[in-house]
Amino acid sequence: VYFQTWFMYRFFFDIFGMMLIGMGLFRLGVLTLQRPAWLYLAMLVAGYGIGLTVNYLETRWILEHRFSALSFAQSNISYDLGRLAMTIGHLGALLLIVRWNILPWIRRAFAAVGQMAVTNYLMQSVICGIVFIGFRQFNQLARHELYYVVLAIWIFQLVMSPIWLRYFRFGPVEWLWRYLTYLKRPPFLRDQAMTTSAAALVACQIQCLLVPELAGEEIFPEICPALEALNWLFSLRQLPQQTI
Repeated sequence: VYFQTWFMYRFFFDIFGMMLIGMGLFRLGVLTLQRPAWLYLAMLVAGYGIGLTVNYLETRWILEHRFSALSFAQSNISYDLGRLAMTIGHLGALLLIVRWNILPWIRRAFAAVGQMAVTNYLMQSVICGIVFIGFRQFNQLARHELYYVVLAIWIFQLVMSPIWLRYFRFGPVEWLWRYLTYLKRPPFLRDQAMTTSAAALVACQIQCLLVPELAGEEIFPEICPALEALNWLFSLRQLPQQTI
């Protein structure tokens, strides 16, 4: 019964439906910036207007019922409405940023993260495993403190991804995927002459992670602030709020 109902809906029809929506937006020229700016503004305003309202009401309902399992189940009734609306709002905002050439440096950072999407996706699980299991932070942080972890991971990946792609053509997982797909080893380094610099980059990253005191070294100054954000997480004082 579970496979025929919830499993098929959430892991097939839901994903397939989102893919169809994306294909439709692409076919209509929305994702390729072929539509007027007012459409993207409408997506932003309507998407966030509906999505934030639904999410706020869901969150308030869950808080009022002290995070009970029933309150989560009841909030799922409107979950898809809020999720789809927020997605439309995000699309409108991002497409306006691209259309108006706002914050080009953050655009390049997001593009690099997307180019290494699978690597960054798996890296998030690895980092959280290290933080919550390796450093024994599971069930130690209040709910609001989990956002510090999210922010630190985002900063780390937004900084590291462009730096990585200066020296390498692909993320490590993307390179392996291409290798297994075509059964032919694709080039990994952008330039063989950069081998020494790339090795030094990785060495600096490992040193900063293993020895926090090295985060202030000026070997690769653009890396260390992001790594320092992770170290800062563990210096936060525990607030007297409910933990998970």
